[in-house]
Amino acid sequence: MKKLFFITAIITTIVVVNSCQKADRFNPTQSHQLAADVSGKVATDWYRLQTRLLLERNSSFNGAYWGYLGIGLYEATRFLTPKSVSLSDRLYQMPQMPAKENKNYNWEISANSVMASLVRLLNTGLTPANNASIDSLENAYNQRLAPMAGAEITARSQAFGSSIATAVYNWYLTDNFNPSNVGYTPLVFDGAWVPTLPARANGVMPFVGNARVY
Repeated sequence: MKKLFFITAIITTIVVVNSCQKADRFNPTQSHQLAADVSGKVATDWYRLQTRLLLERNSSFNGAYWGYLGIGLYEATRFLTPKSVSLSDRLYQMPQMPAKENKNYNWEISANSVMASLVRLLNTGLTPANNASIDSLENAYNQRLAPMAGAEITARSQAFGSSIATAVYNWYLTDNFNPSNVGYTPLVFDGAWVPTLPARANGVMPFVGNARVY
């Protein structure tokens, strides 16, 4: 179940990017807006920044982050795809996500908002430089997209993305895994892993197998 959950999260990210690249033209008779010529670049730029933050901070590669980022991105942009369904009824213990209004949205702006919010929330101990990078990327997309969308749609789209991020993050906080190695005792048997020089440090994220999305 856990591995299926993680694989599902990665697939949803791919679906979102592909959907963004192949989105239909906006039809005003529909009850929701299908963004015209929406690019998946907003998603890939945020994933690049998340990867850079982990590498710069010498952080362990946290699979749980990627799962929750992918789910949040999907939920904030899924209305690009007609008749799409929330993952709330598909994934283990996932709560209901905030509903959108029966009004127009810009889904690139929603994607930018949800990813900026989740990157801030999921990464602890961010430096001023890290926060500046996040702010810079978020502002760059807002400045590019807001003039085309207009103030009302921009505000609504940002609020929707932020609400999805908050819901996903609150769900993440209930996940049953410990990202530290406190209390971990390595197993002893022939061929088992052992601490190595120079630090002889304990295992990195030894409890990640208990993560809901891994």
